[in-house]
Amino acid sequence: ELLMLGEGVGLFDIPLPRSLADHVLADAEISERTGLNVIAVREDGHLRLPPFDGGAMSPDAALIALGTPEQRRAFSDSFE
Repeated sequence: ELLMLGEGVGLFDIPLPRSLADHVLADAEISERTGLNVIAVREDGHLRLPPFDGGAMSPDAALIALGTPEQRRAFSDSFE
């Protein structure tokens, strides 16, 4: 799912890939690897906002992220 915020920048709601389940968000280095910026983690109907507490993400979580379509594709290539 994508919400365009401006030219070339979107807000993505990304179901957590299996490769990231039960991992700590900071350990994934998503921004460093893809340029996509995770601004929240949605779990159990709640949003976890930065600074993230370091807890492991549950398999049913979703990432709310800002970036370009190219960065979203880089995320898919790296983690999905």
